Amino acid sequence: MGKRLLLLLLPLVACDSRAPQNTTEIMSEAMSGNAAVAAEAGEPAAENASTAAANRPTSVTVGPMQVPYDAALLAPERVTLPLPPDWKAKAQGVKLIARERAELIGKAECIYGGSGEASRCNADQEAGLAFASLPAPFAEISGRIPADGRKSISLAGVEGVSWEIGAEGEGAEYILLPAGSGTALIVRQFRTAGNPDEAAIGTVLSDLRLKQEP
Repeated sequence: MGKRLLLLLLPLVACDSRAPQNTTEIMSEAMSGNAAVAAEAGEPAAENASTAAANRPTSVTVGPMQVPYDAALLAPERVTLPLPPDWKAKAQGVKLIARERAELIGKAECIYGGSGEASRCNADQEAGLAFASLPAPFAEISGRIPADGRKSISLAGVEGVSWEIGAEGEGAEYILLPAGSGTALIVRQFRTAGNPDEAAIGTVLSDLRLKQEP
């Protein structure tokens, strides 16, 4: 009986431990989804991609970043982001979280971490996609990140770096992009529950615009 129960639980454990997708995978799926919708509607995929931002008027500006988002699924919240590599310095930013989670902010109804105890819901600990503008040059900040953890990433028309931290389905992916004399920081925080719609996050990333200094 015990062995039979163990065999039944194994698929569930495997499913729960599935590694979260990274930013590149999320963007790729979102773009594929947009292309499929365009094809079904009889519209060229290229035209659909170019008019996506125009059809979604809601956006937020964070430093040099213009961030369009679907207000039906996502909500912007002010947050404080700890900065790598020692996490002592902090920056003010904006995080897009699930619309239904935004309604819980300030209420003692959220469980963060493995304690199992409810605490006051706050945007800093919510899963979501955060943006901040840093005054330090890209080369300076990215040079502080250990080389063995860095990955190259192409986003908003520029080449940057990314790295991930966390385990057991909870953590964050940090992205640094050159933005003129400063640096754009993007943090995708993920949890085992309460994550915003992945397709909506992918569309935000694929439609992100980064203004460069002349």
